[in-house]
Amino acid sequence: EPPIKHTIDGEEIEIYTQSKSVAILRNVNGVLTYITQSIESYSGEKLKNTKAFESYLDTLRTGDKATREELLAMLEQKGIFIQELGQMDKFKNCDEFDILLSLAKGSPALSRTQRAKKANKFLESLQPKARELLELLLEKYAQGGINELDSSVFVNEPFASKYNLTTIAQIFKEYGGVNAILQNLKNALYKEVS
Repeated sequence: EPPIKHTIDGEEIEIYTQSKSVAILRNVNGVLTYITQSIESYSGEKLKNTKAFESYLDTLRTGDKATREELLAMLEQKGIFIQELGQMDKFKNCDEFDILLSLAKGSPALSRTQRAKKANKFLESLQPKARELLELLLEKYAQGGINELDSSVFVNEPFASKYNLTTIAQIFKEYGGVNAILQNLKNALYKEVS
């Protein structure tokens, strides 16, 4: 597989996705030399050199899909390769939020399934029908990530065969509506880093 080439902070780099490494072309004592390191350590160094870490996390947990995609593209331009890291075994079932948190803090990343369990206390406070809907939604989140935590998914299965949109709106009405309960669910998922 040919490497993916980027210019980051004026340096030419090549990303080798199979070996999960980055080769940086540097001038060492007048000789252009490739210096190789893992994508994880390279991205981690670039992340530690930024002051906007908290705002990145905030965007990932509260932004809409387009805003999150914009952020991920910007991070890639800075040398923080979340998409490539997400293909590594240790990050395979994690969302971008936990990959970024792991890079910055050096802690193990939570899988989406582990993250979904963090919302259990919030779910317990809901009426049975609302809890059932959000449990189904969390199953979708565990499989597909944060983009599943959007009101548009309620037109798809497994929701469509059990509930229509009017019924869903009625169920969530006492919680401030669909968007409000989804934001509260996200807050429950990511509360320990709020």
